[in-house]
Amino acid sequence: MKRIAYLLFVGVCSLFLYGSAVAADAETKGNIPYHATGKARVNFYRTATVSPEVQPVVRLDGVNVGTAQAMVWFYMDTTPADHVVTIENSAVAPLKFKVALGGTQYVRLNIANGAVVPELVDIAVGDKEITACTLAKAK
Repeated sequence: MKRIAYLLFVGVCSLFLYGSAVAADAETKGNIPYHATGKARVNFYRTATVSPEVQPVVRLDGVNVGTAQAMVWFYMDTTPADHVVTIENSAVAPLKFKVALGGTQYVRLNIANGAVVPELVDIAVGDKEITACTLAKAK
């Protein structure tokens, strides 16, 4: 009887873990809910694997939205307007851009001279490049 209970327990745990993995994989393949009505989306990502220890906080309009981790992307739904991206403790110039109602922008977090440099990229480029990254929740 104990053996049957044990096998049943292992089976249920396996199904739970499989379901979690499938859900996480679906999120990273673009099944992310679209932004709410009246909002716009800004995607941040870093494909550079050099200097993995460099992981500063990324700020959108002065609000911490995530960290610049190698091979990770995250997004922030925000108001359609002019926005500014800054990097914590960085002398790099802020990135200024506009995102329209219902629009999407991609900000690639490049590494240059040991610092993270935000760069606005085309939607087609951003869509393609984030597929190699893992989704993290924005802060």
